[in-house]
Amino acid sequence: MPDGLKICAVSRVEFDTTIEWATNEGWNPGLDGDGLKTWQVSMAQLGERVIGLDGVIDQQANYWKLGFKLAHRNVRYSGDVACEPPTDTKLRRINGR
Repeated sequence: MPDGLKICAVSRVEFDTTIEWATNEGWNPGLDGDGLKTWQVSMAQLGERVIGLDGVIDQQANYWKLGFKLAHRNVRYSGDVACEPPTDTKLRRINGR
């Protein structure tokens, strides 16, 4: 990455005029508050919409500071899945995968 290049991003998905999902916040380390400024500008554009977040457990204290409240808890699973490939002939591989 070139010296001095700063990257900040907030990805938002608008479902309708009342609900929005904000996710994929990303910025490189050392932005000295630019990430928060980007977030604040993005959130200000949302108006009165209901905003959903990914809900990263390690970020919950930050969400509360920003005024978000926990609506419900979720469970994340990981692991290997052992199953037979689907046999439906209408299904096809995408990009050779």
